[in-house]
Formats: sequence, structure tokens, C-alpha cells
Amino acid sequence: MALPALLRAPAEAEAEAEAEVAWVGRTPHATRLRRAEAAGAQRRPIAGAEGPTTWLVTGGLGGLGLRAASLLAERPATRLVLTSRSGRVARDGQGLQQRLEALCRGAAVAVVACDGGDAREAWAIIARRARWGGLLHAAGLGERGLVDTVDARQVRRLFASKGVAAANLHLATAAAPLRALVLFSSVAAAYGNAGQAGYAAANAYLDGLALCRGGAARAACSLQLPLVGGAGMGAAAFDARQMRFRGMAAISLEQFATALGAALHPLRCAQPPRAPLPYGAARLRESVADAAQPRFVELQVCTMRAPCMCMWYVHVHVHVHVHVHVPHVCFA
Repeated sequence: MALPALLRAPAEAEAEAEAEVAWVGRTPHATRLRRAEAAGAQRRPIAGAEGPTTWLVTGGLGGLGLRAASLLAERPATRLVLTSRSGRVARDGQGLQQRLEALCRGAAVAVVACDGGDAREAWAIIARRARWGGLLHAAGLGERGLVDTVDARQVRRLFASKGVAAANLHLATAAAPLRALVLFSSVAAAYGNAGQAGYAAANAYLDGLALCRGGAARAACSLQLPLVGGAGMGAAAFDARQMRFRGMAAISLEQFATALGAALHPLRCAQPPRAPLPYGAARLRESVADAAQPRFVELQVCTMRAPCMCMWYVHVHVHVHVHVHVPHVCFA
């Protein structure tokens, strides 16, 4: 989104106030957090084509991946291919093995070991079908580290399962465009999170990929998720006491389902990154390190205080200063 004309005199001077600026010709573009349309009170059904549809869910044996797969399975004649690096449930404590077994009893499910960060494995899994109905990229790795302690090796590990895997899958599906692609990003990419420098950068790459695909009229939506109560890496890392101590808040599993349904219904080519939050604008301003940053300026006049899930979006432009080999993505 271009800066307003009032802020472009001179554009160069004003752009210096921005933490991140993208120049298109002589016009600077900057990030802004905005209120998006509120999600409906009721969860929407997952959209899809009529007749049999096959969905690929990477990270499909994790907490959020399995929840998403269960939602997809509610649609008749849906087949699921769930992948993880090991091909088995690796985390205890969230009933994931029992959930997987229940899912397999009620739907056509294939579980495949696949490391999306390996280009050969990513292309091999896509080659299993001539056409996929959609793809949910829920794979990820969580490692903590402040920006001055994160080294290149850690950044590469984080990017492998997030950004590199997403780029591989994007390239592998170029010949048979997807009707839907949802990338599971994080609110850490929108406004940062203490101790998650590398993780935030890896998720910001997903946001950028979604925006690039949208610009090329290819389906994509990046869902910037906060903690989800009872599922995912965040629920495994923090218990309720730790969340209260840190001032953290989570959306419910029902709110997660609503956000996913909104991302997929109706299917749209271009969607900005979306963040379902469990609080309103005032709480959001309090939770960020510096609410005076230009990206938060449009929240200053927002008085929305509803405790229900609020949908926001941010246009993202990311600079990564650690060299990470990510496959070249061409949108010609």
C-alpha cells in the first residue's frame, strides 16, 4: 500500500521514519496494521470443489495440522495426505495419536514422511497426484533466541521447515495451480515477539510469499496465528501459569477453526496476511514494545474493545540480513 500523498513530501525523508520500506519506482510502500472484517460468529464450512478433493497438509501430525485436517475431513469425499519429517506423531501431551487414529477411522487419510525443506522430497510428494485440491502448510520449528544471539545456523533451521519448504511446494505446484494455499504464519511476523527473532523472520517469509502469489493471481493466504489454546507448539511450550505471568493470550480452538474457515471460504486469489487475535486494539497497543511505530498508527484511533476474536491484517515487507538459501521464486 503506498504511503498517503501527504506523507510523500519529500518521500525520502518521511520514509526514514519507517522501520521497513519497499520502493516501487519512486514510491515508498510501508507496513500498516489494520482492522479487517470481523469473522462471523459461526464457523464457516471449508470450501472446496464438488466431488472428491485431495488436500495436502504439511506438519499434519502436529497439533494445529491435525486440527486443520479434521476440519477438512468434515467435507464429504475429501481425501487427506498428512506429512511430517518423521511420518509419525512426535509430541506427547495433546492427545495427537488418539486424534490421528480417530481421523483415520472416519476419513481417507494417508500419512507420509516428507521433509518439505528438501526439494526432492517436496517435488516427490506433489508428484503423487496430478492435481491437488488445496494445500495447508502447517509445518514449523520453534526455537527461542534474541536477535543478538541468533546465529546463521539457527536461522537456516527455522527457515528450512517454514520458508524453504513453502518455496519448494510453491515451485512444485506451478504446473497444476492450487485452488487454495494457506500458510500457517505467526503474529511474531506482524509485530514481533520477545525471544523469537529467527522464528519471526521465517514466518514473515511466508507472508511475503503469499503476497507475491496474490500479485500473480495465484491462490494464497497467510494466517498469522497467535497461541492456540490446547494445540500446537505454543501450547506445548507454555502452560496457563506461564501465559498469565508473561501476559500472553490465546485464541480458542473454535476461534482457530473460524479463522481457517474464513481463509478458505470463499476461495480468493489475493488476501493480505491475517491475524486472528483474542483481544481488541487497546490490548494490542499495550502488548507491543513500541506502539508509536508508524505501522501501528491506524490503531491509535480504533476503540474496538470486543473480547471476541478480531481479524487484523498487515502488509509485510521483510529484510533478512542472514544469508539463507531459499529457492528462487519466479512469477513470470
